[in-house]
Amino acid sequence: LAACQERPVAPCVRLVGDVASTDIQAAAAWEPLGFDFSVDDSGLPECDQNWYQPGHERVCQITIGIRRDTTLRARRGTNAMTDRAARLITIDSSVVELIPASIAMAHEVGHVVLDTAEHTQGGIMGGATNALSQVDRDLACRAIGICI
Repeated sequence: LAACQERPVAPCVRLVGDVASTDIQAAAAWEPLGFDFSVDDSGLPECDQNWYQPGHERVCQITIGIRRDTTLRARRGTNAMTDRAARLITIDSSVVELIPASIAMAHEVGHVVLDTAEHTQGGIMGGATNALSQVDRDLACRAIGICI
């Protein structure tokens, strides 16, 4: 058992800024991995960027900023984007008919909570669905050590 690594405890995640009720529902796709989503401040300290690495684990909160930009698609050629270092998600709310906003939000939240730019074939991180799939679980296991 000495070789077994204890999985990190998933932090609370707070969504702030231009948050819609559907954003919380979309982010909740990651709850099976232990993340808890809210717009309320948990009162916990902010997580370090590397909260999931052995020796850096602590009970903490990840705060993700949400903003809407109706010109994002025209300016940047994408419906949604994430600045992982700043923990900021920008969604172009004018093009939700091209990709459901819930899929885009779940996908972008995944980039922040898994702290990765990686994409998958299918699943949330492939932009195919807002339901957690095995490829998403596998990515979480590789990226932050949460294996379910």
